[in-house]
Amino acid sequence: MNSTALRKFANPLFAGLLLSLTSLLAVAAPTVSLNAPANTSKYLAPATVNVSANATAEAGATITQVAFYANELLIGTDTRAPYSVAWTNAPAGSYVLTAIATDSKGAMATSTARSITITDTNIPPTVALTAPANNSKYLTPASLTVSANANGVEANTPITQVEFYANGTLIGTDTTSPYSISWASPPTGTYTITAKATDSTGGVTTSSASTVTITASDTPPTVTLSTPANNAKYLAPATVTLTASASGVEANTPISQVEFLDGSTVIATLTTSPYTFAWTTATVGTHSLTARATDSGGAVGTSIARSITITDTNTPPTVALTAPANNSKYLTPASLTISANANGIEANTPITQVEFYANGTLIGTDTTSPYSISWASPPTGTYTITAKATDSSGGVTTSTANTVTITASDTPPTVTLGTPANNAKYLTPATVTLTASASGVEANTPISQVEFLDGSTVLATLTTSPYTYAWTTATVGTHSITARATDSGGAVGTSIARSITITDTNIPPTVSLTAPANNSKYLTPVSLTVSANANGIEVNTPITQVEFYANGTLIGTDTTSPYSIAWASPPTGTYTLTARAIASNSL
Repeated sequence: MNSTALRKFANPLFAGLLLSLTSLLAVAAPTVSLNAPANTSKYLAPATVNVSANATAEAGATITQVAFYANELLIGTDTRAPYSVAWTNAPAGSYVLTAIATDSKGAMATSTARSITITDTNIPPTVALTAPANNSKYLTPASLTVSANANGVEANTPITQVEFYANGTLIGTDTTSPYSISWASPPTGTYTITAKATDSTGGVTTSSASTVTITASDTPPTVTLSTPANNAKYLAPATVTLTASASGVEANTPISQVEFLDGSTVIATLTTSPYTFAWTTATVGTHSLTARATDSGGAVGTSIARSITITDTNTPPTVALTAPANNSKYLTPASLTISANANGIEANTPITQVEFYANGTLIGTDTTSPYSISWASPPTGTYTITAKATDSSGGVTTSTANTVTITASDTPPTVTLGTPANNAKYLTPATVTLTASASGVEANTPISQVEFLDGSTVLATLTTSPYTYAWTTATVGTHSITARATDSGGAVGTSIARSITITDTNIPPTVSLTAPANNSKYLTPVSLTVSANANGIEVNTPITQVEFYANGTLIGTDTTSPYSIAWASPPTGTYTLTARAIASNSL
């Protein structure tokens, strides 16, 4: 390249024009996607599989062809949209189908693959009854719709018919989906309903059965009162909301009406669900309320009665403190949550507010349940906390008081060793399990850590409960074990010490016979229970077995406490019975 040409490339304007020309020459690929057959579809051989695709070229280009492949072998090409081929006489096997689109600029694109299976063995169709519901009942005369879902498993074996049977007798056939027949006026009785689907190759499947009962007598409908609650109380004048749910027992006997009754007096009659009525004329006194449902066949069902009371004297609400706990203590500065449960006695006298008091001074009010306030930074001292609830009619009740103390000095927490037991002995090498329970005295000074100590040496520090530690390095000798708890305010409490001994010489276990009694006599034939108590002296040398002997001969062994054997039919004679205990480290 000469110097003039080099200068042209060095010129920024020329370089920009060259870049634009390069971009125009770049060819964008077309897009292509298969739209048939469905992925993972199945066909029965010999099959005709219709394979189709959508393909789009970029601006300035057109699609010239779409080629279709099965397992990378060409099965057909189409040059005009919509792009499709019919793959005929496809043999049995598993195939991966793709489509490759080529545009007028020579650019190509390959679709995402779809898998299909062609089998030479027809898989029977699927069929399931959708109506009537299993165990449904109908009042005669009845006309039942019997329907089913059915599908051929292979894409080329569609359903040709669905037959419906009652107790094995054909009651109708449908050849088009949705598959359904009308079964008019079946006689009274119980019927087993099935559907039998047949596909285009003769494959047949029968559905699971549903049981249907046709009855000549109308079963009373079911009806339940939902509101009001039984034994509810209302302050007059009251609006009592009555609600009920009802349904006919037979599928063809829907509910025609629901009545609400006060004793034998009809309060309201409703013909459509939801069945609800606002009763505004209830008089002072006790009322027995029921709901009575009538179905389309004229059968009547009545709910269990509910009793309500209308009173003209407001009963004060109930209120009880739930926090803080009575006699609780807090370290200043403290923020206390004070809460209460409160309820109006009458259903129409809800709580309007709960006021909280400390030593008779109002410290907060809440108007919505759950009732609670935050009492921030109360001064040190002892306080009597109460809650006062007011209901919508002005009824007022004050709770029982709880006492709370706010203190300026942190009281040491309490801490107690759980294990090891005092004066426990262990055979070296020993694993000693140390456990402790601890709690801060003030409600706002939780435990921050618990330490286990051997004398003044800290063995372990734990920051979360449960406080437990496996001590594996205890040396031979006597050890004084304590637990030391620190709360969030820095106060420290120490447990009572417990002494344990680690020894390198095993102490034999203890064992004593508990039965039979010494010098006891038995008349043959007899079956004797021979038992013993046995214990390892060291905590880590438990008893592994107890052997029982008669005149020095082993008559039985037990490996679990309580240690006992049954000595069956010993010969006549005098016997010296002994028990021998073996600990886990015995030779």
